[in-house]
Amino acid sequence: MTTVINVAEEESRLKLQAFPDHVVESVRGILNEGHIKRQVEFQASQTKQNQIQADIDTMKGLLEVLVPLTSRRQLHQWSTAGPSRSSPSLSSASTPDGPTPPLPASTAPMFTSSSMAQPSQSIPHTAITHCGTIYPHSVFPLSQDIHEREQQLSAIDTLESKFPPDRLKRHAFEWKVSNNEWLPYYQWWKPNPGTYPSIEQIWTEHELGMDGQLSIRELGMGWDARWKRNKQNIKSEYSRRMKIVNLVRDLAAKPNWNNTIALRFLTAKYPIPTPAIPHLKSMRAFIEHLQKAGGVFHDEIMNTALSYTT
Repeated sequence: MTTVINVAEEESRLKLQAFPDHVVESVRGILNEGHIKRQVEFQASQTKQNQIQADIDTMKGLLEVLVPLTSRRQLHQWSTAGPSRSSPSLSSASTPDGPTPPLPASTAPMFTSSSMAQPSQSIPHTAITHCGTIYPHSVFPLSQDIHEREQQLSAIDTLESKFPPDRLKRHAFEWKVSNNEWLPYYQWWKPNPGTYPSIEQIWTEHELGMDGQLSIRELGMGWDARWKRNKQNIKSEYSRRMKIVNLVRDLAAKPNWNNTIALRFLTAKYPIPTPAIPHLKSMRAFIEHLQKAGGVFHDEIMNTALSYTT
């Protein structure tokens, strides 16, 4: 099967060589636009699936609050065991000599005020904001202290005024007492474990966000550099990916250009992977080439764009 595909690709490449360059570029542009459109549709579908899972997690968290652990165990025991077989029924227990005796203690549900109010273990608080949004404990782990919990809920309200709740639910947050703020955790997006994102995906992650999460641009707007938590691996990867983001921005700023044209140009002129060209062997090699020699490769790309037909 691989041989058949390779032969077909080679035949297509040879046929394209027979056409003028501007025709070839137009064909590649159409194909790239189709690829970008499919990528956007896939991300929308993935976001919808993630939202369904988030709603399920939210309902689980709410159930944990409404039904304490001890009460749920006792209710399960009562519903499955039923009245004791040794217990007399109401009719058979009645005698002409006296009133009906009370049911044995073993047959009554053991719900007491102490067991209801004091479950055997601490129940995590689910965040419910003034807007009525419910967040599971895994997103915003609220404090057991009432005063601190009020500050945390107020901080969540502030976040909701800046970002959609559905986007916030795609993150886990840590409460920072020093700043009285929720700080999000973030992991760099990858299409698959061990693989690196493409130029389009790096741009999309920065501007729009991936899998329903906040974008890198939004993280910067909401938390400046604090979301990186001063971790060297996060800061290094941020620097690498910003080389791509800034390159797309510079190309899009050209007269009669935009983000779509810039992405189309980079995909057509610098196809990755191209094993025969060292700096196009992989996305990582392309970025490292951009980082070298004080931006010479960046300038070379900008000059190549001057002759590109949009």
